[in-house]
Amino acid sequence: MNSVLKNLIKIAVSVVLVVILYFVVDFRYVMNEIMGMTPLFLTIVLLLAVIGMFLEVIKWRVLLPEYSFGLLMKAFLYSQFFILALPGALFGEAAKIAVFGKDTDAYGRSFSTVAIDKMTGLTGLMIFGVIGLSLTREDLPAAFMASSSRF
Repeated sequence: MNSVLKNLIKIAVSVVLVVILYFVVDFRYVMNEIMGMTPLFLTIVLLLAVIGMFLEVIKWRVLLPEYSFGLLMKAFLYSQFFILALPGALFGEAAKIAVFGKDTDAYGRSFSTVAIDKMTGLTGLMIFGVIGLSLTREDLPAAFMASSSRF
């Protein structure tokens, strides 16, 4: 399959996803929420998102030092598109492995890096969760405790 056809398929999938979002999401509500935020708050949120992206790619760079920052950023941005456009992060991580593996033929290294990335993220989440719970002075709501016991 040639690259033009592949790009047309990608564009078609993106258009279908945008149309679905248009009919499902109440954009007036979203825009009202965004317009209610201060410019300083929006700037801080965007800055934190960009810093988070760079830190994620830097973490990959530490694990895969022989590959360029640009190549790793490309794989990361592809994965972010799929994470945002499709339900669940699994597709985004698969896209990251596929894009990186396609450019480097290092599918195994890419998979192991994603696995390490997920383990460090889960460990960090657990550490901060325990710290947050230990520092809180309030009891957790009974409704939360009842709903979490179902899992």
